[in-house]
Amino acid sequence: MLTTFSKTLRALESYLKIKDQGRVLGNLNRVATPEGHVKWVCFDHYKVNYQESAIQQLREIVEENGGRFMEEKGRVEFKISSNVLAREFYNTMIEARKIQELDITLEWDATTDDDLQVLSNVITTSFLRKSSFSWRQDLEWTVLLLLLLVEWLY
Repeated sequence: MLTTFSKTLRALESYLKIKDQGRVLGNLNRVATPEGHVKWVCFDHYKVNYQESAIQQLREIVEENGGRFMEEKGRVEFKISSNVLAREFYNTMIEARKIQELDITLEWDATTDDDLQVLSNVITTSFLRKSSFSWRQDLEWTVLLLLLLVEWLY
């Protein structure tokens, strides 16, 4: 029965792709459930589920790395130990669109232009109201560059 249902959904998708001039598939989006099933939902429900998924991913990244995520306040306290973790965190933070207060500690030498550019993009594209940065003692000159960048952006 499941195979027949899947075929029907694929046929519906094919029909909508051909007949729907705007190619919006009847305003439906394909979503995989946690059980591995596929369902079609309207854009509003898709957006809500996508944001919830991003928030859950953000929570996991922060908590697995010893940080704190206070969802009701939209606040994250987090120590970032590498540029790989930083990029993962920044991307998820932007997708979740939930963070208003950010308190991060840089625990790696974020001296490359790329690292600083990524952070500046996050600051300018996120919904932060308040942010604070700290760093390891041996990274003081790196943070001076970072603070100049942040001051320039605001």
